[in-house]
Amino acid sequence: MNAAVSSAFNLLNTVKKSGWDSWIVGGAVRDTLMGKEPADVDIVTSATEADWRKLFGRTVRVGQRYDTFLVFSNGNPFEVTPLKGTRIEDDLALRDFTCNAAAFDAGKALIDPFGAERAVKEKRLSAPGDPERMFQRDMLRLFRMIRFELCLGFTPDNRLDKTFRALAGGFDAAPERVQKELSALRPCVVSSALLELVAERTAFLPEPYHLSPDSLIHKHRFDFPLSELAWSLLFTEGNDRKGRKLGYGRRVRKTVARASKAKLTYPWSDEALYRLGEEAASAAAELLPVNKGPVRVAEQFAQLPIKHRRDLALLGEDIALFPASERKNIVEACEKFVLNGGTNERESLLRYAKERRKKWEQKKH
Repeated sequence: MNAAVSSAFNLLNTVKKSGWDSWIVGGAVRDTLMGKEPADVDIVTSATEADWRKLFGRTVRVGQRYDTFLVFSNGNPFEVTPLKGTRIEDDLALRDFTCNAAAFDAGKALIDPFGAERAVKEKRLSAPGDPERMFQRDMLRLFRMIRFELCLGFTPDNRLDKTFRALAGGFDAAPERVQKELSALRPCVVSSALLELVAERTAFLPEPYHLSPDSLIHKHRFDFPLSELAWSLLFTEGNDRKGRKLGYGRRVRKTVARASKAKLTYPWSDEALYRLGEEAASAAAELLPVNKGPVRVAEQFAQLPIKHRRDLALLGEDIALFPASERKNIVEACEKFVLNGGTNERESLLRYAKERRKKWEQKKH
């Protein structure tokens, strides 16, 4: 038993001495049944947040959902949620999957009304009640089912699988919650076969959410697990609307859009690689067709004479010599000059910049 679980049982017993019941629930119970160390520990309680605050001195509210709050013990945070219903069995009946519908009480006894222990042993995914109602309580559970298939190696039973297929077309959820599930799914995809399973499952979801089977034509280049950027590129294909729907921020969407276009123009010149940036280039390289040969973005980027605009030998006062409307073009011209073999020295760049401006002026007249 790790330190976090021991601390959680101490909390449960302290609360019990004051007249309230509390239980360890969810993933911590499932992980224990699987013989794994729980990553975190969630608690359900019959006491109020005010009661916990009196006992432990401090709580921190987690958003507004279900009045969930954090309590701390020995430096470990524990998420505490009020009991739903009058008994722990009522609360467990509302859980997503049978493997998660068990609890430990303060005496470390397992409360398992729906057969979680057996489900874990059989690596079976099922609902503790009606699967349709279970999914409809939180549609994000459709994505969670995919994650449990991949990350835990569990297999949905026939009833759960049929319900998933029937309801998936109506999926919708807050973008930030979808993005969180996608991020949790990524490190579990460690083979082409598992990536194909993601494509197969998400094909039942509406268009913004599914992984197109077309993307799998490049699978033989994949070095699993994919990076976060390559993963987002695989789902969004550089489409900003899809990126928004999947909860990716503006910076990620812009980087992915560049990477999506760059896939079509490989191999890249030094100037093209510089404009693209190492981050976007690396993501694009992860998804290039195998017939493009070996891709060594890091090596090529390391050999560039400049990696960032700030590497130019020009000073701010040098750029200020030119009209404001021309400064951006001047800097870009100097970057191109250096990337194509020009000397990155202040005097050389100033001379080149003045020559370029002179030519531009001549063209105007």
